[in-house]
Amino acid sequence: STCSDGNAQATTTMSEKPSIAVAVAGAAAGDVLLVANIGDQQFIQDTAQADASGQALFSRDQPYPKGLYIAYYTDKTVVQFLIDEDQEFSLTAKKNELPNLVSVEGSLANQLFYENRAFEASFQPRVTAANQVVKSVEKNTPAYDEAQATLEEVLAERKAHLQEVFAAHPDNFYVSFKQAGQNP
Repeated sequence: STCSDGNAQATTTMSEKPSIAVAVAGAAAGDVLLVANIGDQQFIQDTAQADASGQALFSRDQPYPKGLYIAYYTDKTVVQFLIDEDQEFSLTAKKNELPNLVSVEGSLANQLFYENRAFEASFQPRVTAANQVVKSVEKNTPAYDEAQATLEEVLAERKAHLQEVFAAHPDNFYVSFKQAGQNP
């Protein structure tokens, strides 16, 4: 993945001036880069100054392109988030709780993004455990069939969870992004 200066084309026609506040307690003061992930490349969209408490505000005259972004602090602290049409929101976290525990205000897309991250963080150990059982038993045995059924049941829970989110928020940018095969 490469990182270069440049402005990717905005995919929004909104005239709203962005105001994106990112606050990470414990992150370094100084420059914070706003980096867009577009395809397999990264583009610096903006720079803000973090104060001693880790607070930075990204704002400019033109909207940012929609997509997956990171705020990158000088101490390599990273906060990942989505930017869609609504570009007035805030993200708050403690450095030692990243990447999963982030408080979101003013952005349903990012609220859904972080709710799903929390779900995945609690869910992944169950998938790993079920996979280990499948790999540890001999194929073509009742124990294998039972382990495979358990794994499929666990994976079906994840799919049902996502379908519930998709049905509840069909027009949300997070849902579009997740359904398009992106993996936030």
